[in-house]
Amino acid sequence: MGGRGIVPLGFVTGENQVDGKVQGQVVQAGSIQGGVHLHGLAQVVPVPRQLPAAPFVCVGRERELRLLASAMDEASAKGGAVVVSALSGAGGIGKTWLALYWAHQNVDKFPDGQLFVDLRGRDASGEPMSVNTAVRGFIDAFGIAADRIPVDVGAQVGLYRSLVADRRMLILLDNARDTTHAAQLLPGSPSCVVVVTSRDRLAGLVRSHGARSVTLDLLSDGEAYELLSTLIGRQRVEAEPQAASGLIACCAGLPLALSIVASRATAHPSFPLAALVEELELTRLAALDDGDGAVSLTAVLSWSYAALSVQEAMVFRMLGVAGSADVSLGAVAAMAQLPAAEAARVLRALERVSLVHEHIPGRYRMHDLVLLYAEDLARQDEQRQEAVRRLVSFYLHTAHNGDVLLDPDGQAVSLAPPRCEPLTFGSQADALEWFDIEHQNVLAAQQVAEGDAVWQLAWALHAYHWWRGHLHDDLKAWRTAAPAANDLSARVLVHQMLGFSYSRLRQYAEAFDQLDRALALTAELGDPHRQGPVHHATARAAGEQGDFDRALHHAVEALQCYRQAGLPMREAWALIMVGTFAGKLGDHELAHSSADKALALFEKHEYAPGKAAALGALGTLLASIGDYGCAMAYHETALTIRRELGNSYGEADTLAQLGATYGAMGRVAWSRSCWSAALALYRSQNRVADVEKALRELDLLEGR
Repeated sequence: MGGRGIVPLGFVTGENQVDGKVQGQVVQAGSIQGGVHLHGLAQVVPVPRQLPAAPFVCVGRERELRLLASAMDEASAKGGAVVVSALSGAGGIGKTWLALYWAHQNVDKFPDGQLFVDLRGRDASGEPMSVNTAVRGFIDAFGIAADRIPVDVGAQVGLYRSLVADRRMLILLDNARDTTHAAQLLPGSPSCVVVVTSRDRLAGLVRSHGARSVTLDLLSDGEAYELLSTLIGRQRVEAEPQAASGLIACCAGLPLALSIVASRATAHPSFPLAALVEELELTRLAALDDGDGAVSLTAVLSWSYAALSVQEAMVFRMLGVAGSADVSLGAVAAMAQLPAAEAARVLRALERVSLVHEHIPGRYRMHDLVLLYAEDLARQDEQRQEAVRRLVSFYLHTAHNGDVLLDPDGQAVSLAPPRCEPLTFGSQADALEWFDIEHQNVLAAQQVAEGDAVWQLAWALHAYHWWRGHLHDDLKAWRTAAPAANDLSARVLVHQMLGFSYSRLRQYAEAFDQLDRALALTAELGDPHRQGPVHHATARAAGEQGDFDRALHHAVEALQCYRQAGLPMREAWALIMVGTFAGKLGDHELAHSSADKALALFEKHEYAPGKAAALGALGTLLASIGDYGCAMAYHETALTIRRELGNSYGEADTLAQLGATYGAMGRVAWSRSCWSAALALYRSQNRVADVEKALRELDLLEGR
């Protein structure tokens, strides 16, 4: 019988019940002596299915398809080597289109999965995707926990090759910069088939790895005619054969150019094709066909850009300012200084001419070459720096609005007025969802921010980082913030938060160095609003290190500062610390009274995260004096609250507390279940010390 990963928590009743999913038969027993152990199903390694959607049409390319097929057939017959096919050709020639078409036609030959990565060899930033990033994406596709992924890039490559070893898989490396870029991602197992696409001819892959070179040429006139007929309708092409031939000639056999022309024609079904030919010849004919058969993709894109309205062109340049492969409607509206509805209309116009793609509602992607072209244009735009400032303002104020929901009693930070219309959120869940999607973009915005916005973005992210357990990202953000903190209050906050970040990563020497600096600066301020949080962070760090006398001292100092400043919820947090550290030092009366006062304050202010923390503290105190039944009840309630909130960081700690309580009660199976669940969360949050502790506890349970 398969059950849930965690045994349901609560009191045992006198009747038989089935809880959770059941596989197989259920046997009812009249009386059971002893414990019943339920084991979850073994973890199933996901089968990666990373291929994007198949192209709806593939015209011509019979020769190339035969070469791809014969390369795999010949290697299968010989055995002993990885099958590598190197698809090369000019930008916009259709390498990816062909590779995906072939992959989907042969997907049944790769039952163990398909991996896909766009290596962005001609990335908009001028730098290709790193091996580290590409390999990490492959490893993540197998569901490998973050703490099991080595830091060293070479070790990551080794792990990736181990994961695909002896698996019948397709690995599609799209848009590689050159042979070196692709070679580092080749698997070692002959069971895999690799297809690499690149504008480079990849001679090194052919020479060193026996790759089959497949060079894509321009479409013939007949193939281009067939593609155009498919895209805009054969009847329309046959009605204007001369104009159709003119379009084909202007596009010079380049599939991307034909697609752009066809999109324009489809958008205006009443326009004669001759009008499109005339426009193309007047604007970009020379660039599309320079007489030697070469194709300029920039010319094709510039033709499309020149056909945009003034407003559409401005938004296109703003997409280049963002420099992100995935941008939201709100960010575009902010950069372009447009209402969201108007920005959406313009983006739809850009999508019609294949310059952007709305891959999910409200989010837009650009092909890497199109994005590169947009960035080139943006660099020439006199309004670029102002657009960057508006983008930073959008992320800062939107993140701040989310942070206030996640940490409503946090320290107040005054922001400059927004340069745009930031987003607002109706709930903590909405804020968390936005942060989950935009996290990397907010971090990127901090890298281009100026002045106070640099450290303010770190502050706006701090609560989200705590909720989701992004401890390393939090430390990185505060390190970035440090040079930008110029006034005294900002420097205190940065030192305080650096100390907090270091302590949560168990880097105590660095933590106390930062906290001591913050304490020294607060003496100059003489402001309890600033002194309290620094004492708070110092108490937490000392407690985690096991110096409970020092921890209690700073917890009491923080409590007094919060009371003097009139901050009741911060007072409640300090009371939890006082109770926790007093309990560690054997003062149970002070411990229980402090935790009870904290719970009352949080309930008065209806603050669920604080209530969960107070319940957890009370549960731990009760367990320390042997009242395991009440301790269990407190921890179960705290666990329910934290799961409802989506606070996975706190959830992991509560599961560990429950595991310890069940273990002390002799309920080994339930203890093991809780520790196992805590271990999974610790690993996902890369909490190394906590992972080790959970593993030790599970080892101890094995002998019971």
